[in-house]
Amino acid sequence: MLKTIRGKLIALIVLLIAAIVFLGLFSTNSLKKVNEKSTEISSIWIPRIILAEELNTLTSDFRVNEYGHLVDSDSGAMAEREKIMEELKSMIDSRLSEYEKTLSDDSDRELYKKVNDEWNSYLQTHQKIIEASRSNDENAEKQAGALMTGEAKASFDELSGTLLQIVEFNKDMAAKANTDADELFESTEMISIAIIIALSVISIILATIIISKIVKSLNILKQELTVLAESGGDLTQEIVVDSKDEIADLAKAVNMFLSKLRYTVQSVKNATETTVKVNGIIEASLDELKLNIEEVSATTEELSAGMEETAAASEEIAATTKEIERAAESIASKSQEGAIAAGEINVRARETKAIVIKAQSKADEIFVQTKSELEEAIAESRVVDQIEVLSQAIMDITSQTNLLALNAAIEAARAGEAGKGFSVVAEEIRKLAHQSEESVNQIQNITGKVMRSVENLSDSSNKLLTFMSENVSNDYKTLIDVAEKYSEDAYFVDSLVTEFSSTSEELLASVQDTMQGIDQVASAANDGAEGTTNIAEKVANVDHSTNEIVVEMADSKKALDELNQELDKFIV
Repeated sequence: MLKTIRGKLIALIVLLIAAIVFLGLFSTNSLKKVNEKSTEISSIWIPRIILAEELNTLTSDFRVNEYGHLVDSDSGAMAEREKIMEELKSMIDSRLSEYEKTLSDDSDRELYKKVNDEWNSYLQTHQKIIEASRSNDENAEKQAGALMTGEAKASFDELSGTLLQIVEFNKDMAAKANTDADELFESTEMISIAIIIALSVISIILATIIISKIVKSLNILKQELTVLAESGGDLTQEIVVDSKDEIADLAKAVNMFLSKLRYTVQSVKNATETTVKVNGIIEASLDELKLNIEEVSATTEELSAGMEETAAASEEIAATTKEIERAAESIASKSQEGAIAAGEINVRARETKAIVIKAQSKADEIFVQTKSELEEAIAESRVVDQIEVLSQAIMDITSQTNLLALNAAIEAARAGEAGKGFSVVAEEIRKLAHQSEESVNQIQNITGKVMRSVENLSDSSNKLLTFMSENVSNDYKTLIDVAEKYSEDAYFVDSLVTEFSSTSEELLASVQDTMQGIDQVASAANDGAEGTTNIAEKVANVDHSTNEIVVEMADSKKALDELNQELDKFIV
């Protein structure tokens, strides 16, 4: 990896990054320690100094109020002093508790224990002074004054001295922590400077080595390229660089380029030779082309004459096609009229069918109604049979009456004179029975005639109904079928005429297309005649251009000869 420029640069960069990371970590660790010392000063020693000073101030305030209590004679003022001293005592105890939480070593603990013992001793003396001060006894007050200036003063002085020792102790510890932090910062600064100097020296040495190797390879490449340039067109040489870095890769790339260039020059030489040969062929082709152009010119004149004849023939065909178009238009017009007439026939056939269907429906309705009425009348004529039955019953009654009248006459004759009146009645009854018998006979005769007439009417009605249901109904159906066939025939004729009309229109369209085609042919023929004239002109232009090409080909041949001379300078 270190053999290449890229690998060397990467190694140098990695080394520098590692050194920077090491320096950063070392500096960070050192700064962390300095910060810890600063934190120790700000969070431990300075708060403890403040607590010790506050304790000194609070004890002094406590001492002042104690003097005031001894001096005051008013009980209210004394009670107020006692309240203040109690609050100060609570504050002092609180500060001592806070300070106790921050104790760090044995000497610190001894000082704290000494302060605490002296404070408790002072409080015992303070209690004696307060008790003596409260009494109104003059001796007690003197005793309190003696305690105040004697034992209490000594205890207070010792307490104040110890508190000052605590303050000085915390100041010394804070100063020591500050000194440690300064020494640590200075040592870190010196080490960092040494590391930076070492890294700078190492970087300069490595950079010098890497640059010298790169410059050496570049000089070798420069010398090889200079030799190649001074050798002229010798493309067979190769550049040799005795290294395994990117410069060697660059030399290989240049060798590949020379190989490609050698191949390209060879290809150009071959192409040039081929072009020279092609130029000779083109010159021969141009000579042949000039002959062909002359033949094309003659053919073009013949084609122009043929185009003019085609245009004249097209005009004659157009005139004939016009007549065919008029005939086709007449056929199409007649076909349309036939289609309209066939449509009207179809409409009339459908109307006839509708009328026949309506008449059949009406006839069926009348037939059903008449049949019902006739059947009802025939059924009612059967009453005549009842008349026959009643006549026969009357005949029977008349026979019985006649028999009774005979019996009555016999009985009246037996009765003699007494039965004469009854005999007359019986005779009248017999006559009446005889008359009734004659009347019944006449009724029976008439009833017989009526029954025969009813039977004849029934037979005739049945025949009529049969005729209506069979013959008339079938005639209606036949008429409907005829109308349907008539309609279908009309539809067929309509379809036939419509198809014929469509065919006529298609024929007309075809004729029109044919006329349009003939017109286009005539136009094309005219355009062809003009085109052949233009072709003749273009042929003349081509002939002129061909002469110019011959001249250009000569110039091209000359340029190719010069190119070959230049290519011969290259050694491939």
